[in-house]
Amino acid sequence: MLEAMDTLGKRIAAAREECEMSQSGLARRIGVRPQSISALEVGVSKTSVHLAQIALVLGVNASWLIHGTGLRYLDDPDPGPLATSLGLNERLIHLSLAITEALRAEHRQGALVLSRGLVEMLESTSRSAPTKAAKP
Repeated sequence: MLEAMDTLGKRIAAAREECEMSQSGLARRIGVRPQSISALEVGVSKTSVHLAQIALVLGVNASWLIHGTGLRYLDDPDPGPLATSLGLNERLIHLSLAITEALRAEHRQGALVLSRGLVEMLESTSRSAPTKAAKP
């Protein structure tokens, strides 16, 4: 029987366990102490500036993780015709959604960290993209 995931802590724990990641491992990936992850999971802490980053590391939709709404996984939603026509990949779309969600929830530090990741991804994509030879 599936356990109800009606709290932020239960959603974090479930997503973390599904990734086979320890609290220490998650904490290390987002740059916090393991006690911070534990406090979120048991409900001592009700929010964190790192929620959007936690969602990204765990590969879940930030809205699902934070509010319990929307689809759980990033690759579930159809990115829509505009994103598809622009050739944006799912990770780029997820980062953009996570930044938007962090800003909406006034988690500015989380949005800043995610924005840096977005810039790094875009820079690495542009470096690895094939260049067209200039026409004489």
